[in-house]
Amino acid sequence: MKIQQKKRMIMVVLLIAILLLSIAFASSSTTLTIKGSAMLDPELIEIGLAQKTSIWFGDSIMAGDGNTRKVTNSFGQETTASFPDYYRDITNAELSKTMNCGVGGSTISANTPYLSIESYINYFSSQPVISNLAKEIELVVLDGGGNDVIAYALGGIEESFKKEIGSSSNTTADTVVNDFRKILATIKEKFPNAKILYVHPIALDEIAIEIMGIRAMFPNKTLEQINQENNTNFKTMQEVRYFVFQEPQNASAFAQVREKINDMKVRANSLYQELPKISKELGVTYLDLSVLVKANRATDGSDNNNYIQADGIHMTDAGYTALTPSIVNKVKEMF
Repeated sequence: MKIQQKKRMIMVVLLIAILLLSIAFASSSTTLTIKGSAMLDPELIEIGLAQKTSIWFGDSIMAGDGNTRKVTNSFGQETTASFPDYYRDITNAELSKTMNCGVGGSTISANTPYLSIESYINYFSSQPVISNLAKEIELVVLDGGGNDVIAYALGGIEESFKKEIGSSSNTTADTVVNDFRKILATIKEKFPNAKILYVHPIALDEIAIEIMGIRAMFPNKTLEQINQENNTNFKTMQEVRYFVFQEPQNASAFAQVREKINDMKVRANSLYQELPKISKELGVTYLDLSVLVKANRATDGSDNNNYIQADGIHMTDAGYTALTPSIVNKVKEMF
């Protein structure tokens, strides 16, 4: 009898020890994974991220243009998945609490034939489904700027609409960076209780811009097709890029396209130097996701990147899946 009691006591002690270890492990875990593959991060539960209402603005990257994953958005429309949908996967936020208002082609600049992001913010915030919730919205996530850099060179927007990028030190000039100021001011006016996160998800370094240029010149062409159609013998897409944009003997043959690509490089460098400064100045959190995109670029000369679609611009399901946990981590820090 005493032996049995001792055995039962040992079993109870072991069970308690296992339970305590399980609790300790759960409380220390900060793993963020897509819903269904792991338990929800305890920190997300603690700060109530699933209950926080968020609204997301931006361009085609925010809209999810070209993504193969299809979803029903918070307005009941069938569309392509984007950051809010992957954010919801991780946080378990309700569909009605993650409103995606990204629109392809939109710009930071306010003088393009496409409506600016500020115009879309004004439009959406005037709709009853959003205006009735304006004071309840706790998070606004914003992207934008890609079209202000690449659309002119690639033919999306006429050159006559191009506006100077400008400097954060000049707060009065009619520039793209001051239009960014207006966007942030509008968000603060429309959603007074919200924290603002600006994300920079698109890689616009020199290599990325040259890749976009090549894919615009040879749309949907494989390396073999480029060689066949041009009687060349390139071994890699890197060789194609060098031939068009760097080879000295081709300076005159590709002068026009080189000029456009170089202009994109200068505009991208200027814009993404200024946006973090303005964000900091106005108390907006800035998150650079482009470093993750660049780090995923193939090193075999193919210029492949499974985060990016074939056009070299828009994001894939793999890209959104890989980048969204960084957004969730940053939002956790904000709250």
